[in-house]
Amino acid sequence: AQNSEKVLNECIRFVKKRKTKEELKQTKKRMLVLDKSIDSTQEADKLLTRFHKKNIDFHSLRESG
Repeated sequence: AQNSEKVLNECIRFVKKRKTKEELKQTKKRMLVLDKSIDSTQEADKLLTRFHKKNIDFHSLRESG
């Protein structure tokens, strides 16, 4: 799991530019290429969802602050 977190952090810059579903698919593919331990797109989905949740929380905090 820790390795996946590391890969996720490496992908954040890449993910931030991805807005459409097609671009998210590309991001998932890239994650799978970078980390062979993520052996399913479901795992990539979980990581991306977690990242987006954190990102949304961060932005809502900034806007309300």
